[in-house]
Amino acid sequence: MGVELITALGSVATAVGVFLAWIQLLAAKEQARSQFEDRLVEQFREIIAQLPVEALLGESLSDDLQRTMLGVFYRYVDLCNEEAFLHRTKRIRDETWNEWLQGIKSLMLLPAFRAAWLEIQSRAPDSFTDFKALDISDDGSPHEGDEMKKLGPETVTEIGSGLFSRFGIPLNDQSLYFDFFVVFSRFEYALKRADWIHNHAEKLEVNWDLAAKEIEEECPALASTLRNEHRYMFDSPPEKQTINGFVCSKVKDDTDLRALLRSISTVRNNLFHGGKWGGTDHSRNRELISCALEITQKIVRADRRLNEPFHDG
Repeated sequence: MGVELITALGSVATAVGVFLAWIQLLAAKEQARSQFEDRLVEQFREIIAQLPVEALLGESLSDDLQRTMLGVFYRYVDLCNEEAFLHRTKRIRDETWNEWLQGIKSLMLLPAFRAAWLEIQSRAPDSFTDFKALDISDDGSPHEGDEMKKLGPETVTEIGSGLFSRFGIPLNDQSLYFDFFVVFSRFEYALKRADWIHNHAEKLEVNWDLAAKEIEEECPALASTLRNEHRYMFDSPPEKQTINGFVCSKVKDDTDLRALLRSISTVRNNLFHGGKWGGTDHSRNRELISCALEITQKIVRADRRLNEPFHDG
């Protein structure tokens, strides 16, 4: 019995030793994984430290600063792509990745990060596949692993941004251009629904003079309010492209509202038909488009006949 007992105790001791060795191996593996994750965190901190604080506070950067910082944003996206790959291959713990994913989500909602990503994606469309698979939408919700996604506003914006960048539109102005195109198209549709059109048999065109007259009768104080709030559009109206170059779009006998509608239409035409594409005076373009966008929205809100068709399906 003594020999058997000793043998049994030896077997137990061996099993305990193996178990303890296994525990130590797991602990060593977890420690190594923690150290590996800590190194990635350190890389993140080094990259973020190079960015202007304005970018982290949710402010847009100037065009020059956005371009200067593009390399830093690129390294951030590259790090995120690597982290996504490491998580997919089980080299990063789920709890760690979930925390990092929330951080990625928060940062990618900031204008400077979003603008940089759109620029990077347009110039390197085949890169960062693991980062793209996160599908971080405009509402900040990541949908990891989605193979197919609907062609939603964020996708359209990314496609448009690539084209805007290619033709020299500043990164920080691209959403403004896009918004104006969308709002103006709805505005023109609402004007047609109000039946303020030319009596052409061939095509349906907005009668801007009739629209101005009808809106002025419905909202008599609107024109003076808009004049006071948007002096720039009156003092420096957009120029109209002609065969002989650009001429002032202002007409001598225009009423205030008719002049505004004419200016808004000219801004749209210059953009849509190429009159202002690739121009170097981005600050003036930005001012005109901002004014045109705000004026259009205020007119829609003021006149009940436009409000409903503007917002309907």
